Amino acid sequence: SFSAMATALQLVYIAGYGRSGSTLLDLLLGNHPRIFGAGELNRLFSSLIADEACACGALVRECPFWCSVLKDVFQELPDVDVERAARITKNAESITRLSRDVGAYVTLWQTTMQAIANASNCGLVVDSSKSSRLAHHRLALMHSRMGLPTKVIHLVRDPRAVIWSRIRGNDQRLEKGDATPKPGGAVRTLASWAYANVAAESNRQSEFKRLRYEDLMQTPLAALNGLSDFLGIDTLELSQMMDPGASLSPGHGIGGNRMRRSGPVVVRFDDQWRDRLPRRSRAMAMLVHPLLVRYGYG
Repeated sequence: SFSAMATALQLVYIAGYGRSGSTLLDLLLGNHPRIFGAGELNRLFSSLIADEACACGALVRECPFWCSVLKDVFQELPDVDVERAARITKNAESITRLSRDVGAYVTLWQTTMQAIANASNCGLVVDSSKSSRLAHHRLALMHSRMGLPTKVIHLVRDPRAVIWSRIRGNDQRLEKGDATPKPGGAVRTLASWAYANVAAESNRQSEFKRLRYEDLMQTPLAALNGLSDFLGIDTLELSQMMDPGASLSPGHGIGGNRMRRSGPVVVRFDDQWRDRLPRRSRAMAMLVHPLLVRYGYG
């Protein structure tokens, strides 16, 4: 039971589709003294196998924070190694539920989440794993099976902006300075956007709040005031970090886009799609018109 554990722990889960500002929101919340921005936690063990970097710049396997967390996890669970932990996580969370072992999953992630809370000394831990097909069951497992107190922020962004972000290419290519628009992929992106947002709404058994990326960027004070009430924290410091030229500490998040690995982050509203998204892709967005209207983009 989480109530009996060392550091009281509450999960703040960012649900929705990728490329919607989840890395920024995770970073922003993680700059609050009571909150740890953990990034895409569903990728924690797979990032070790792939030798990926932490937001701090070090490899995850060499980062002092994650070394401390993982040492506690594997000491507590001596029969589990990194490969098995990654397999347990993927099999339980994926939409396909391959050979799902809920008992092993609950034991692994109760131990891992408590180790993160203890190492960060924060009562609120942000997990921005979202609602992709590989993390489809993660939120329900965390809240319903593990009994972890959970608050869900459903982060949504105009699908036309998401399509533009996707056709520009993946983060690896952009990190090399290649921002040439990538043809194709608009229909698949639109379908994935719709699926992830509907999936996010299907997990409404937790405390739930919708937040639009555009509102966070254009009217940050009002958006953060709403989060202040929802999360029970003072967001005045965070609103000042949204000022032009202000920077965010990158923290120790897992995964996310290239923003995390670029040092201190300067907040900038990205609306390039308005001038550069091809007309055909704009028209395709009408395929999800009911959701556009629902989220205020119609």
